Amino acid sequence: MARWERFNMFKAGAQYGILLVAVALIFEGASLLFWKQYGIDRIAYHLRVNTNSAQFASVANKWPSATEAPDSFLGWVPNREHPWFTADGRRKSPSLPTTKKILAYGDSFVFGADVTEKESFPHQLSLMIDDTVENFGVGGYGPDQAIIRLERHLQSGKQSNLVILGMPSENIARVVNVIRRLYIPLEGVHFAKPIFVKEGGQWRLVNDVPKWPPTTESLQKLLDTARKYDLWHTQNEARPSAEFPYSLASIQAFKFLGFDVLRWQDLYKNERAVSTLRYILRRFVGLSKRYNFTPVFVIVPMPEDLLRLRSHEDVFYSEFLELVRREFKNDLLVVNVLGQAFDLERFHVRPFSGHASAYGNHVIATAIHERIRPAIDD
Repeated sequence: MARWERFNMFKAGAQYGILLVAVALIFEGASLLFWKQYGIDRIAYHLRVNTNSAQFASVANKWPSATEAPDSFLGWVPNREHPWFTADGRRKSPSLPTTKKILAYGDSFVFGADVTEKESFPHQLSLMIDDTVENFGVGGYGPDQAIIRLERHLQSGKQSNLVILGMPSENIARVVNVIRRLYIPLEGVHFAKPIFVKEGGQWRLVNDVPKWPPTTESLQKLLDTARKYDLWHTQNEARPSAEFPYSLASIQAFKFLGFDVLRWQDLYKNERAVSTLRYILRRFVGLSKRYNFTPVFVIVPMPEDLLRLRSHEDVFYSEFLELVRREFKNDLLVVNVLGQAFDLERFHVRPFSGHASAYGNHVIATAIHERIRPAIDD
């Protein structure tokens, strides 16, 4: 091959190489701009949590929440020194008779986040029956924590004639979660909880919630438990990291959001999540027989459910609710909030976004009242 031909080939190769480098740099620059100006904020919910980072391991000695207090068994409980709560850890509400002994357990939707105590569905239900409904809802709780807390109260002598276990449909994600930050990367490490797992055909409670403040060893033990049992730990490993090279992070984000992302809506088709939630309800029914109270179960629709309903599609939990009805029959009063007509846009604090509004809480209270009326009138 002539020297001139070799030179031309080299020149062409160099040009292609320079072009490839230029394209790579442009893509890297565009990716950097995307992540810094847009991506990090818009998909923060989907970014990987680095469990090996010093930031993850470093926890301040001061508990970071004023409304919750650390609890080495439940993870956290209401801060009884906060003005929102009574001495026995329930949400304060205007005084009514307490003859019927009705209790409500669950998360922030039961507590009544973003509404006043008078607007929460337990208090609105109280007005409908002219008797106190004690509100033991706790922000961030899963149904498993709610049941464990109920067990603790019953074992300590708390009496009840009827207990409401309430959960928004999203809560199915929490029964397969140990460290909340692995589920929602924006949350703090301090939200850690026990979890029910099935091994060898038997259900058991795994609880490695550390005392506060956690030691390095107890935090490592918690992480080991999460690696083994937390469904969101596996999901977290597939999430993209917003770091150099940003072009690779962009490709990972595209792949994750297009093919690998797991959302709470998907868990109503997940055998482990569904079976765990069914076990929690069996535990609830077992408590009702042991302590002689009527158990009531209500799923509150999330905004995503109502958007499907507006499009004339079934809500995400419809099959599960029917499964629960068939399994428990008369042993569990199942409330269908969607069994009545209401304004879908007014149900949440913003149209199809956030917690239930005062109007939405009234819809929930009305549905529960209709379902429990025969039980409380007996």
